[in-house]
Amino acid sequence: MYYSDKLKLITYTVDFNSKGIKVETEKSSIEVWADEISVTSAEFHLSTSSGRKITKVFKIKNEDYNGETVCEFKDKKYDIERPYQKGLGDVELHCSDRKTKNG
Repeated sequence: MYYSDKLKLITYTVDFNSKGIKVETEKSSIEVWADEISVTSAEFHLSTSSGRKITKVFKIKNEDYNGETVCEFKDKKYDIERPYQKGLGDVELHCSDRKTKNG
């Protein structure tokens, strides 16, 4: 793996607006190097049956991941459904298409 793609890891805070509607605000973000890897057939079908459709998997260095729940790749945001430790040095981020969380 070459870690040749840029991936933005995002942390949000959740607040309520004046109408009592939950609103997310970007708290912090960091760009890291990643590899986009294929979603396996088994992972795709298993996630679909549980109501979460895994559409992207990214491999990043373990030290770059700090529990973020959203990532952005090529101007599209994804929810990080499951971080998966791969050995000592890598984490796979199993992601689904992000649905709008505001209002």
